[in-house]
Amino acid sequence: MYHAPTNTPALARSPTITDLGQVQYIFSDKTGTLTRNEMKLRRMIVHGIVYAVPEEDPEANRPDVQNGMQTPGGKEVLGDEGLPNINELATKACHEKDEYAACILEALMLCNTVVVENKNGVIKYQAESPDEGALVDGALHAGYKLFARTEHVLVGETPALNGARRSWHILATNEFDNDRKRMSIFLRESFDDEHAPQRDGRPMLASQPSIKSTQSDKEGGASLRGKVLLLCKGADNTMLAAAAPTNLDGLDDMRDRLDEFARQGLRTLVFGVRIFEEDEFESWHSEYYAPALASLSDRDGMLKKAAAVAEHMLTIVGATAIEDKLQIGVPETIATLAKAGIKLWVLTGDKRETAIEIGKSCRLLRPGMPLAILSSKASLSELKAALLKLYHLSGASPEKDVKDKKERAAVEQKLQELRQENNGSLNNFGDCAVWQKSDSEQVRALVIDGEAMTLLFGDRATEMILFSILSKCGSIIACRVTPKQKAQLVKLVQEHVKPTPVTLAIGDGANDVNMIMSAQVGVGISGHEGLQAVNASDFAIAQFRYLLRLLLIHGRW
Repeated sequence: MYHAPTNTPALARSPTITDLGQVQYIFSDKTGTLTRNEMKLRRMIVHGIVYAVPEEDPEANRPDVQNGMQTPGGKEVLGDEGLPNINELATKACHEKDEYAACILEALMLCNTVVVENKNGVIKYQAESPDEGALVDGALHAGYKLFARTEHVLVGETPALNGARRSWHILATNEFDNDRKRMSIFLRESFDDEHAPQRDGRPMLASQPSIKSTQSDKEGGASLRGKVLLLCKGADNTMLAAAAPTNLDGLDDMRDRLDEFARQGLRTLVFGVRIFEEDEFESWHSEYYAPALASLSDRDGMLKKAAAVAEHMLTIVGATAIEDKLQIGVPETIATLAKAGIKLWVLTGDKRETAIEIGKSCRLLRPGMPLAILSSKASLSELKAALLKLYHLSGASPEKDVKDKKERAAVEQKLQELRQENNGSLNNFGDCAVWQKSDSEQVRALVIDGEAMTLLFGDRATEMILFSILSKCGSIIACRVTPKQKAQLVKLVQEHVKPTPVTLAIGDGANDVNMIMSAQVGVGISGHEGLQAVNASDFAIAQFRYLLRLLLIHGRW
């Protein structure tokens, strides 16, 4: 359980945990827990065209690559054959005056909170998250280099004028949060004698929201002088919902492309821009942002509101896809835990398609395993119909699963209400999916998303129906869930599954702390996202595969 590459031994942080050998449920984060959290930008979409970002793979000689371990996409290498290179996108931005190309490449470089370290002429980036580091590194392939950052100024090099430097004043930053699932930054580019000629050498944004340049803007800078630029990035569902009505053309095609990337196990982000007049920005800043910064009560809530006000009517300029490979030994570990009768739930903020593909790669979802889906994309009536159908197919019943008479009566009444709402028809499930009757003898799996959880949670009888289904599944994936929902799932399993099981939660980041602290046994992974998870845990390990030894050898009882 010692990880030599990082010189990290396992650590028992609590002397009171004695039930390792009795764990029945494991709740696991995905990114950094099952995967390496070593992100690489691999794809970009602009105008519906997919561009490849070359992989200079420093891991080519690692043992798992040599031995044929699969990546989350199920392939040795994500093939770039037949796709235009990101350099072609840079050419369009700099020489063909493609506004969308210029915007997304600048957003890769600027829309972040990356700290730039310049030591002896060598620039290194310290990113808050591996995703941000992957985007800034990916921009380097196109010649867009973040050169320096201070509290109020960003300096970057672009290929517009052979790498001449440009600078932007940072006016406000709306940090990422798990409710909005976006982050954004307000910038004003310098147009002094030093920088104006550089700005004139590349395409300029014109009027919002079409951001199409005109012949009269051939010098460029005129259209953004006296204006403020908002760059925004985030999850596809929240970004596309914030798109301007005049910018909806082509978004359905983008959704299809993003779903395709997700099925390859890639993490996707969508980028948008919005241009503010100076007085419009000042009005937002004085009415929402400045009071939020100065507030001593509900500061976070006020900052979220300020960000939400600004982040709408966006022009969607493109999207990215990031690759994150599995850790060594994850599929074997999960397969062995399943043989031991331990149920594994993977809780992630990723898209459903990405989560399912990762589940297949790590053998959480095994070939031939029946898979059900409870999706918020379905209507509420379709979601309830799927819930009722799965309850019957799971073999659950109030008599067997609910001991308390009052609770049993409440569950029976809720089931009756669901039958009446569906008028006896249980065959219209929309985006949801159910098992088949012939699957009853097999180990089954279920995928549920965070919004569907929100719709179903809150009513105790409905929760009991749902957890009667979940308790009969061998594998569960919860996607698009917030940190609060991760902890909520752990608590609800302890509340609704009888007899109360011993639960273990494992994660590597600050967003996993609530989940780790909600379980009887908490395990933190020493990874790339700080020590918050480790500090909140009972045991600290460096790799997910060490969980096998922790439970099956040290947990023997």
